[in-house]
Amino acid sequence: MDDSLARILADPVMKSLHPEIKRAAGIIHSAVRDSRPILVRYNNDADGMSAGMAIRNAILSELNGRPLLFEHINNSAIYEQGDALADLSRLSREFEGAAPLFILLDFGANQESEAALELLKNAGAQCVIIDHHPFSEKANGLCDSLVSPWCAKGDSRYPAGLLSGEVAKLIAPLEVEELQFISLIGDKSSLLKPAEQPERLKKASLALDYLASGRLKTSLEHCESAILDEKKLDSLYQQALSRIYEAKEAAKSQMKIKHLENGFTVAIINLGKAIRKGEFPARGTVVGAVMEELSAKEAGPLVAIGYGDDAMSFRANSAAKKAGFSATRIIAEIKAELTNAVDSGGGHDVAASIRANEGFLKIVLDEAVGKISQIPA
Repeated sequence: MDDSLARILADPVMKSLHPEIKRAAGIIHSAVRDSRPILVRYNNDADGMSAGMAIRNAILSELNGRPLLFEHINNSAIYEQGDALADLSRLSREFEGAAPLFILLDFGANQESEAALELLKNAGAQCVIIDHHPFSEKANGLCDSLVSPWCAKGDSRYPAGLLSGEVAKLIAPLEVEELQFISLIGDKSSLLKPAEQPERLKKASLALDYLASGRLKTSLEHCESAILDEKKLDSLYQQALSRIYEAKEAAKSQMKIKHLENGFTVAIINLGKAIRKGEFPARGTVVGAVMEELSAKEAGPLVAIGYGDDAMSFRANSAAKKAGFSATRIIAEIKAELTNAVDSGGGHDVAASIRANEGFLKIVLDEAVGKISQIPA
């Protein structure tokens, strides 16, 4: 494992990020030194949770028992204004007069989070964001530090847990390498080859995704304890596999296949009839599981789109990306062209989601399929 991580950390993107990683660690150090309240918000998946564990453990080791650290799971890729107001209210009640530090992990650097970040800035709070999704320039300007591979000519292959691990190492001398591996595995980063993925950490990654599901109220401490216990880990892993299989089979029963003239195959899945909103597995996980099964039979460009209520999830295979598919580009185009139809959206080129305004989902779905059909053969 050490050789694999050393190879990743030695690449040009990670080397270029070191000054910003050092800056983020310095801001966190200062907050601890000055006994200011710190709130860590982390995205609800294996990457976000491993990032949260790394930063949390590093901060706790420096606090020496002082009750200044708070944590909260974020069940969205967006930092909502309501959440920001609630966070500010909570910390101001408990620590009147102390400027808080907000640490957002694996989310929050996008355009949709700008209003919440502006609230933090206007309230005199500091904010550190560690995220690997494409960011907006305004969001970058509203935070005190943004650790993002996109700032160093990188891309989403460098997950938040990997980056947070490097920040954590500069805060305190802790072992966080396994958490960094979990993040790489959980986000299916191509930086880590399949042969370099220990089976136990693959289980831990899926178990964290399961624990992060909306109906399981848990904490980072509980999650870390669970994945370090072999019996608990095996139990969680088997439960997660069973849930994914059931959801995948239900999704396949609600799937329609379209073969487009440009050679693309599009699988359209009505998730509203297949899975319950807010339960494990998440929609993206279900669409990904269907995609993996279809990819074993389909060598050409393949895109799976799962939809339900007001949201859609995209997953694509490597052949689709090579042929010119980019979910982030399609989402950006739809947001620009159908300004009243889209609430939010973003992600990666081969894995992304979009949320439509009420009554517009069918229009957005048709537009997405239409844009895929327009990709040159």
